[in-house]
Amino acid sequence: MQINHFFGLDDRNKKLNQELTQLKNQQNLVINLKSNQLDQAIKTINTLVPNSEDYFSIITALETISSKTGFSISQYRISLADISKQSIPIEITGVGGTGSIVNFLNGYHFSGGRLITITSLEYSPSVTKLNLVLNFHNFKPTKTDIINVKFDQQEIDKFVAIGETLSKDQVNQENLIPGQFNYPVRGNPFGQ
Repeated sequence: MQINHFFGLDDRNKKLNQELTQLKNQQNLVINLKSNQLDQAIKTINTLVPNSEDYFSIITALETISSKTGFSISQYRISLADISKQSIPIEITGVGGTGSIVNFLNGYHFSGGRLITITSLEYSPSVTKLNLVLNFHNFKPTKTDIINVKFDQQEIDKFVAIGETLSKDQVNQENLIPGQFNYPVRGNPFGQ
């Protein structure tokens, strides 16, 4: 009976030593990070996968991708029955030249400032029309999710790089001069 107790304690001791080693590795990683690298990675993750979802941010992300790629989105359809806690599917239909469709498909993952995945794709080459079902992901972590977070330097570097790309895209959009758009000039609607 004492031998079983001893083996049980030995197994627990091994597990605790493994956990301690993992914690020390993570501590060393955090110590070795550049001053804002972890903060920037967390900010990028929170941007790409927000805690909650709203349709306005989805449409804004799609319009951003559309304007960057030249792919014109003509129709949005949301199926409320298919919405889950962690993703919202939205079906879009759009048209564009082959180049704009390829640009859209190459850049949809992050270029709208959100993590997007494609569930299905239908392409009609005769009219250069594309039907897609996209998933916009969100995630609200629980305490157990936070405790079980595992990361390494490569993952952090990856999210930092994505964040830098998103920041550059945002700066490029903010630097557009309003005169670059060909909006029609309208007179005073009140006649004065």
